Amino acid sequence: MNNRFYIVKGRDDIPDIFIKLEKYIDDLDSNIVQIVVTKGRKGRTNRQNAYLWGVVYPILLPQFNRLGWEFTSIDEVHEWCLNKFCSKEYINKHTGEVVYLRDISSSRMNTLEFMTYIDNISDFAIEFLDTEIPAPTLDYWKGKE
Repeated sequence: MNNRFYIVKGRDDIPDIFIKLEKYIDDLDSNIVQIVVTKGRKGRTNRQNAYLWGVVYPILLPQFNRLGWEFTSIDEVHEWCLNKFCSKEYINKHTGEVVYLRDISSSRMNTLEFMTYIDNISDFAIEFLDTEIPAPTLDYWKGKE
């Protein structure tokens, strides 16, 4: 559902912020203006991203290759993990065919979603790859600022 609101000139009950916004828009050089308001979120941190790309994926790459996957880069490991842990299953009710479509990209995850993603990868690594991914420690973070 699209929530739209309109500023009506001359109304006395318009909050100050909308009056300032209207003035700002009037002062622009363009006849077309788009304003998008979204709910704020705290995105993943640089530390989380560094841990994923600097620790988690590099540990997984040789383990996948050991099991027969022919990945040549951690970018391919990243894509595999996103498809495995960030996809939603869709089933064709007539044919039974199953497709997986990515539900979210890692860059759009908030900090909690990102840590859940990493936890899922770590659990998978232990169970199916017989590999433990070390937890990020304070010593690790000190060197990664």
